[in-house]
Amino acid sequence: MPPSYWIILGFILIIAEFIIPGFIIFFFGIGAIATGILSICLPLPVYLQYIIFGVLSTVCLLAFRRFMPKTFSGVVEQEQDLPLEALEYAGQSAKVIEAIRPGVEGKVEFQDSDWRAKSSESLQVGEIVTIVRRENLVLVVSTPKGE
Repeated sequence: MPPSYWIILGFILIIAEFIIPGFIIFFFGIGAIATGILSICLPLPVYLQYIIFGVLSTVCLLAFRRFMPKTFSGVVEQEQDLPLEALEYAGQSAKVIEAIRPGVEGKVEFQDSDWRAKSSESLQVGEIVTIVRRENLVLVVSTPKGE
């Protein structure tokens, strides 16, 4: 295969990484470019080019992907992990209309609607609670701060 084909394939694979993220295709692109460069320097038979491509891609993938999480990792606060919709009701008050216990959902009344709710505390009917966040159609609630 002509060396230019390997180099073009390598750039196509690297560009594809931006479209299909996962940080895997990138290493096959590097392997293809390296195979193209080696093919320019040394006249290699096609079967050997494929072997070199496979070996280089695998070595790059195994060697560098292991270090990438360490390089790109950061400290993320728990609140930032939540989607914005999860926090849209945070801090607002609701009224318990069905008792809530740890591990057992109950119900609260919020904005004239009944919502399923859960909490790490035991909450009795009639208590006013504070919404911590929303998990799909379930509100996570707690006793108001300062009580």
